[in-house]
Amino acid sequence: MTDSWKWGFTPGERSALLLICAALLVGLGYQVYQRHHAPALPPLTAADSLSLAALRKIEGADTILISQDTIVHTTDNYDLNTATCEQLEKLPGIGPTLARRIVTRRDSLGGFKRADDLLGVPGIGPKRLEKIRPLVTFKADTSR
Repeated sequence: MTDSWKWGFTPGERSALLLICAALLVGLGYQVYQRHHAPALPPLTAADSLSLAALRKIEGADTILISQDTIVHTTDNYDLNTATCEQLEKLPGIGPTLARRIVTRRDSLGGFKRADDLLGVPGIGPKRLEKIRPLVTFKADTSR
């Protein structure tokens, strides 16, 4: 009866079981320590998101974080002077109606020269412009 506490395990199995239990306890203890002692990260602000988007654009990444709730997957920037409505709709905050307005404004101006020209499109304000600014270019040679 003295061996009843061994539950039918061999000495090697008991050692392995004790090692697994010890590793589990150490891991749980470390998780608790991290939760209570790790510094809290500040929330991501819009300015941080735009800075991160610009850095990712420079690095040539194909995923750009525009804000905490907007991620754009793109490999190329869109040239606003040649983009179709379908391409413009891939930009954050741009739907079919706004894409048509951009094309109409582009045609009336003879092309865009800079991103701020988009402020003349009804429905595009400073906030929306800042979301799409890293994703657009003006490569086409246009004259007004």
